[in-house]
Amino acid sequence: LLQESPGDIVITGVGDMIFNQQISTLGEPHRQQLLRLMQEADIAYGNLEFSVNEHPELQRTFYNFRVPPQFVWELAATGVNLVSMANNHALDFGPEGLADCLAALDRAGIGHAGAGRTLQAARTPETQRVQSRTTRFALLSYMRYWTSRYRCTDPAQPCLATIDPGEILVAGPDGTVSTIEGPLAADVAAMEDDIVLAGRHHDLVIVALHNHDLSHHRASGIQDTTPPNDEIMYRRAIDAGADLVLGSGPHVLRGIEIYKGRPIFSSLGNFI
Repeated sequence: LLQESPGDIVITGVGDMIFNQQISTLGEPHRQQLLRLMQEADIAYGNLEFSVNEHPELQRTFYNFRVPPQFVWELAATGVNLVSMANNHALDFGPEGLADCLAALDRAGIGHAGAGRTLQAARTPETQRVQSRTTRFALLSYMRYWTSRYRCTDPAQPCLATIDPGEILVAGPDGTVSTIEGPLAADVAAMEDDIVLAGRHHDLVIVALHNHDLSHHRASGIQDTTPPNDEIMYRRAIDAGADLVLGSGPHVLRGIEIYKGRPIFSSLGNFI
């Protein structure tokens, strides 16, 4: 670790968070040290993959990643004060569950991006002010899933910010047909526009990318290498003006790249 100096802004980042038990009071020294790092940071980021709501009857999938509204205070106690929400579990309890979760985070003062009561809200950067509240950080959050099932169909309703897949068929010289898949160019361009706009009103822009490509499937084994098509999003975010890119989704650690002098964390793995 570099030695912290007066005036430094400290950012911590953890990956996918799915937990429903108190962890802020764990007594083991190494756990206390981890929590201290998060609690003392100016910005403590994580990807929120559980829903904070009071509607267990609205569960849509066989995943029951839900906690009651009061649990948001346990999340705050860990030190986390900024979360990305563009992920494949944000709508597990439907629009009502998402609305509950957003309201709980607001009550606890935890900033969020990537999901909103409208599509415009989902694509609006969350602003955090640090260093005597003069340095303005923006967080933008997007999800790339291997299907378009989470694409917003009504911009006036609760939505996620997504970068959806495109798929084309290519004929080879021998008559065989192959499939090529990659992120939709229009969605990547929309992300770039969001980053440019955020950069006009903030000093530093953080982009969180929750990536669930086809290689994430368990049959493919542990995917600790970033597929080349995924790197497009990360690098294009930096090209558009992002200062830091934080990846999540594969549930394993992936590499760190310094691209044009700015860090890309391809996947932060799991926190809890």
